[in-house]
Amino acid sequence: MAHEAEALLLRAGVRAGLIDADKGTAALVVYAQMKKLGATFPFGDFLVERGLISRMGLEGIERSLSSGSGAAPRTISRLGDFELHEILGEGESGTVFRARQVSLERPVALKVLTPSLARDPEALERFLSEARVTAKLHHPNIVRFIRVAMAEGLYYLAMEYIDGGSVRALIQAHPGGLPEAQTLALGKQIASALEAAHSAGLVHRDVKPENILLTRGGVAKLADLGIAVKVDLGGPLTTGEKSEFWGTAAYLAPEVIEGYGATDPRADLYSLGATLFEMLTGRPPFVADTPQEVLRMQVMDAPPDVRKLRADVTPEMATLVKRLLNKDPKQRFPNAQSLVDAIELIEGIKAAPESRKLAAAPKSRRGRLKRFRRPRRH
Repeated sequence: MAHEAEALLLRAGVRAGLIDADKGTAALVVYAQMKKLGATFPFGDFLVERGLISRMGLEGIERSLSSGSGAAPRTISRLGDFELHEILGEGESGTVFRARQVSLERPVALKVLTPSLARDPEALERFLSEARVTAKLHHPNIVRFIRVAMAEGLYYLAMEYIDGGSVRALIQAHPGGLPEAQTLALGKQIASALEAAHSAGLVHRDVKPENILLTRGGVAKLADLGIAVKVDLGGPLTTGEKSEFWGTAAYLAPEVIEGYGATDPRADLYSLGATLFEMLTGRPPFVADTPQEVLRMQVMDAPPDVRKLRADVTPEMATLVKRLLNKDPKQRFPNAQSLVDAIELIEGIKAAPESRKLAAAPKSRRGRLKRFRRPRRH
């Protein structure tokens, strides 16, 4: 039978309750056609990309098949004090579940570290040490840390559950860009969060729309602090020889790509600048067909002017974003607090004309009253 390995993986996933049988079968048919056309990617990755199985579930199936036991991979519905309910999202570093802390009867977000990442001693030690530092941070714009632990052979991080979506979802709902005032307000909150993190000795390394969560009231909360992923694109990048770094290509600072400055807080400011650019325009500063080309552009190309993509952005806002995206870290803001101050200055400039209008309104009303006042009787 053609595609025996893929069919075996599908059967194991269905038997474990991790893959819907009908959707999985349809996916296998499509995958078989793509293979005939020259596709080289694995069937498991195809299933993950289409949301038919989580990366963590796929790894469990693959471990079960490689062991030769023939047994279906064991599914887990509880880790320690936490019941797992549904998958909220998934990235290279792990899978985030909506969960319930049983002892306190409260909802939480539970990030389960990808097993392959947990097997990397350097990554695991970094995850655990920075989780300990994050636990000491208490800031209204940082997702509150609850616990880091291991259960069922899996490392997990329990966090405050934020139920208002993410900036990524906000951008998708406003493809033409968010209002400038809203962008400034959210940017100021995240800059304030970064100031707190940097003061504690933490560099985020992966500031991007997906990692900025929103409460139902619209308050921004920085998530995934200190657990960004190491990316290996295999081969030299741009002008250097390093091919490993932490973060996401579209938001990475040039100095990180070139192999220096990964722990410089100003790299986070560059990433926030790329995020603000996308919030205003609906796209990141650099867009290309491959991550390698995006990385080359980050290092070599000048970012586009925000106002050429969206004419109604004020000059002050465009200048702020341009400064954040400067290739030279020394030409950016010296720290996150300086960025907060700059945003407050812009907010003040924007508010000043409105204040003048309000101040002038009573006078104009008095003038109108004067013009229509009846003459005195003698």
